[in-house]
Amino acid sequence: DGDLETDLDLVDVLDLTRQKRREVLGLMAEDSSPFKGDAEEVAEETTLATIAVTLRSLRLHQTLAQMYTLAAERLSSPNPSQYLKEELCTVLIQGYLSHLRVVLNYGGYREQTTLLDNNNKKPSATQTPPPSITQQVTNERIQTLQQVSESYERAQSAAMSLAKYSGSKLHRSWCAHAALMHLETCRELIRCGDDAAAAVVAGGDEGGGRQVLTEERKKKIELKVSFLPRLAESLMSKVVSIGDGDGDGDGDEGGDHPPSADDWNLYLKALKVQGKNEEAMNVLTNTIYCEDGGATTDTTKQRRKINDQNDVRNHLGSLIQFTERERLEQIAELYTEMDQMEEAADVYSNKLLVRIPDQWSYWIKLLENRFASLSVDGGDGGDVDDDVRKQQYDTALESCQNTVRKILLDQESQIPPPNVPLRGPHLFRVEMAAFGLRKGRLLGCGDDDDSKAVAVLCDAILEYATMFAPLVSCCFQDLRPYLQLLVERSCYSNNGGSDGSGQISKEVTDIFEWARYFRLDNNPSDTTREGVEVVENEKDIKRWRRQRLRAYIASVKIIFEIWFQLTTRYDDYDDDKGNGNDDDKPSSCKTSIDAQVQEYIPSAGEMVQHWENALNLGSNPKDGGQKEFLPGDDLILLTTQLLIYSCRHNQNESEQRATYVLAVTLHEHAMMQSPFNPYLKIAAINVYCRYNAIGRAWEIFGKIDIRQIQLDSCSYLILPHLLDGGLYKEAIKQAGNIISLHSTTNEDVGKFMGKSFENGNLDKGQEMITWKRYEMGQSLQLLQAKGLIMDLAPLLYHGGSDSNGDDNNNNPIPPSPLGILHGLCGGDEDLPRATKIVYDSDNFYAAPSLLNLISSPNNTNQTTSTITTTDNDQSHAAQFSDNRDLTINQFEILVRTKHPIPRARSISRAHMHGILTRVILLTHMSKAPKRGKVAKHRSGDRLDKRCRSLLRAIQHGDDYIAKQEEEGCVDDDGRPNAHLWKAIFSLSRVICAVTAGIISENEGTTTTTTPPPNDSLATREALCIPLLKSTTTYLTSAREQFELLSDNHNNNATTNQCREVSRLLAEYVVTLFTILKTTGNVFSTFGWGKRKRNTKVGAGALADVAGALCALVNDMQNRMQAVLPSLMPLDATTTGGSSSTLEEHQPYNKGEELAKVVTSEIESTVENLVGSSLPMKSLYLNTEKGRETLGRVVNNMVKGQRCMKERVEPFLLQMTQELKAFDVD
Repeated sequence: DGDLETDLDLVDVLDLTRQKRREVLGLMAEDSSPFKGDAEEVAEETTLATIAVTLRSLRLHQTLAQMYTLAAERLSSPNPSQYLKEELCTVLIQGYLSHLRVVLNYGGYREQTTLLDNNNKKPSATQTPPPSITQQVTNERIQTLQQVSESYERAQSAAMSLAKYSGSKLHRSWCAHAALMHLETCRELIRCGDDAAAAVVAGGDEGGGRQVLTEERKKKIELKVSFLPRLAESLMSKVVSIGDGDGDGDGDEGGDHPPSADDWNLYLKALKVQGKNEEAMNVLTNTIYCEDGGATTDTTKQRRKINDQNDVRNHLGSLIQFTERERLEQIAELYTEMDQMEEAADVYSNKLLVRIPDQWSYWIKLLENRFASLSVDGGDGGDVDDDVRKQQYDTALESCQNTVRKILLDQESQIPPPNVPLRGPHLFRVEMAAFGLRKGRLLGCGDDDDSKAVAVLCDAILEYATMFAPLVSCCFQDLRPYLQLLVERSCYSNNGGSDGSGQISKEVTDIFEWARYFRLDNNPSDTTREGVEVVENEKDIKRWRRQRLRAYIASVKIIFEIWFQLTTRYDDYDDDKGNGNDDDKPSSCKTSIDAQVQEYIPSAGEMVQHWENALNLGSNPKDGGQKEFLPGDDLILLTTQLLIYSCRHNQNESEQRATYVLAVTLHEHAMMQSPFNPYLKIAAINVYCRYNAIGRAWEIFGKIDIRQIQLDSCSYLILPHLLDGGLYKEAIKQAGNIISLHSTTNEDVGKFMGKSFENGNLDKGQEMITWKRYEMGQSLQLLQAKGLIMDLAPLLYHGGSDSNGDDNNNNPIPPSPLGILHGLCGGDEDLPRATKIVYDSDNFYAAPSLLNLISSPNNTNQTTSTITTTDNDQSHAAQFSDNRDLTINQFEILVRTKHPIPRARSISRAHMHGILTRVILLTHMSKAPKRGKVAKHRSGDRLDKRCRSLLRAIQHGDDYIAKQEEEGCVDDDGRPNAHLWKAIFSLSRVICAVTAGIISENEGTTTTTTPPPNDSLATREALCIPLLKSTTTYLTSAREQFELLSDNHNNNATTNQCREVSRLLAEYVVTLFTILKTTGNVFSTFGWGKRKRNTKVGAGALADVAGALCALVNDMQNRMQAVLPSLMPLDATTTGGSSSTLEEHQPYNKGEELAKVVTSEIESTVENLVGSSLPMKSLYLNTEKGRETLGRVVNNMVKGQRCMKERVEPFLLQMTQELKAFDVD
């Protein structure tokens, strides 16, 4: 950066906001460009296309759009020739699409966001961010909306000119679409400006830092808002009137084709945004004609069919036209918008459900519309009499029931009858019972006592389950939300367990009794069919057995779901109500519930036996190979959940370990029988990760074959665990795949969005824009991937043949692994790497762009950090989209895996690496003292800029961590992050004290040109001493907290400690070590080197810090060395020796014998567990395959933890050696 002839500095690039940063980089590129002076605009088509290829590859979409805009202006003339007109149209088309691609690259800000409930299993109700909007979010949102508005306006102008020259209805549609999107952006901009103005008034801020729309600007936007919908309506009215053979438009368009569905949608939208709902309804009912039953039977008005390829090639725009289903859906939705709820319900009841009776969304909207007027009129208990409201309620309910009866009668009259009855009407009966329970009392129409409504819901659930459990595998998933509601309300209505007694309610008991008898009546292993005299063929017998198997599985799932809901609701010792099964100390209520449930559930051995007997019920490989799922796979999932749940409170430590191994052995064996079932693999990953055998979990994850968009939605299954297991290289690879997906998606969406618009599929094109802006562009998983890469870059080394020469015995000396390839580690490569981080920070698809999340401007009175000034952590969710697909865990019922949202840790990573990068940049500008005097510096020079930038970053990070602690947003496993964060802050301030003589930005002034008063080596050393002492204290506290985990020697605690070591190393210790090593280098420059620890107080204090950090690293190393002994049997007498003795005779690189010892212990424990359960006993103890599988599982666990040790220990050894070097006599 010293070669640039400019006042800008690298740290200015970090401190500026994203938009300002782009402007600065653009100016820097312009100043250094060899092409200066006036240049003639390029307008030739081939030249434009050539330049466009380069600009697209560089992702300079805004420059590309400006180029086409200038080219169009150059080619425009009052009377262009035919050749010039064609060239101009080509330029305008590319210009229009380029402006839309510009919009793609702007992030979207949702006013509402869907958050997850405490157990992270399902979306909670839509929550609105708090009214106190953060300053930077408001500023960035206004800036983004202004830029998006400008892009749509330019696209609209290009499409208007294009329609003028081409006369095509497609280009008129383009213009109308741009106008409507421009309108939507303007309205959102006005709302955002009003929110900012309200925040200024509420906060007493007179505009400092907040961007408030001026009155003049607001009036201009409001004028556009009033004009744009009329423009869109005018354009689309001409488009939809073309196509009846009137010849309006180019002859090659195929003028006899009526308007497409996209054209009608645009026209209807233009009417509805103006409130012209009556006109829109008239268009839907009297104007749009559909061949499959539209508004008329006149054959002269029927839509034209697509005859051949010439129609497709010669027609500009879409040929896809309205279907009757789409028309009816729009009519119903428009009735709802017009508050004509009965008319909307009639459309669903009499038309849509008649066409598609199993469409569940239609049933839900029917229910909502039937009861909507009742909610409005009598919800507050106002003027409507209770008897009248009760009568209205009963009328609406009877109307819904009549619809169900009518649909079922229609289905019964079909010849031949369907193989499986319609689920929709029957499930709707359950929904009506649930609706009466949820809404009846709120509307004042239900029973005063919930017990009757609960009983009705219970009967509806049992009726549906009895009918569909043998027929469809999804029966349980259909009933799952209603089971949760039943447990909740039955407990309240009957005091079932709500008084702490754990007593199960009558309705829950009835379901348990039904499930037990239903399971016994549907034994899937029974091959004799009673009451059937005719000999059936094998195919019919298998079909009958599969039905019984489905019924058996559904009954067990229903019991497990109710069991989980009961224990979750009434576990008094559970702090996290989202997962009440993770406690080692259950409440008496939970114990009582467990005891009552035991008589209703099958044993693990019974379910395994049925699974074995059902292996022959899959599809015949000769008929096309095995299906993705075998019919009995769910039995293994249920068995392992039962084993894991039961072992937590009812078994000792040895039995718990054996049960976990048995569970994962079941999964391994099931995966061999059903290799294409992803749920078995996901469940195995979860069990392996519980014991930190991440290597095998990573192998299984690879076999799931997750690709493309699934990288963003499913990587959460393994990504955090790779960090826990020390598989840093694999974690970087997976995170890199996520970033690569987003990068290629950006290009693909821009490409196919353009094709959609060219083909007239405007709705699909706009859907791509919205998806890219709001989902992919704001992906929380992308943010997490960037943070992981920044954390793990110094740890990329995982062993190799490289060496640093030979020792005295001619043995190769392994290289120092830390930072050997990438990352900041306190070495000589830190400055070029930090410089690259700064320049790469503007590339959104590079990991260093994480630093953009934290902006620290030069104006100290204006804080523009995106997330440090937030009033509530939930407001962060307005920026990020959680794209994880949590529905793939729906097989988890009794035992559910937590998947915390990675938002807080991803944000803290941005703070940490912003501080670390600034530390390296500041150190580079430090000046050594001359003749015992410190070098002079002025306010505003590079040293002062970098120092103050670092201090602001420290303050912002300190504020954020303090806010997280205040709100309880700490790490889930209790890592000593608070102490280590404070150590990082204090040690970073030491750098500022040594290089510039200041430790707080408030010291001195930003206008003086003189250094701080009394600035000398002595004063700077005096500033460092208390900071170094506090750093030592923080590290000592962190070590003490870490030792609390080491006092517990059970297997689970050891596994957690190993995870702790791996995470601490990546997330905190490497950063601390880097800053400490950098501080030591600066101290050496100032004459306070390691050898002066006894003569210089500062050098001695820094040596104490190194000693404290070295002690923490030694504790971590000791925990890693205890990994293999932790797998050994807890009872030393059963193995013939103590753990330490076996470790001495057992080299750590030979784990086979240890695996044999552990396997022997597991087998003996399983022998006691299964007892007389012969199927499990024969499968896993007395067969060669069972023993082989069991041994392989134990080997996987030993190998995984040994691999973690091999990956992590080299870094700990290097740190220990270098930290001990500070202790010099």
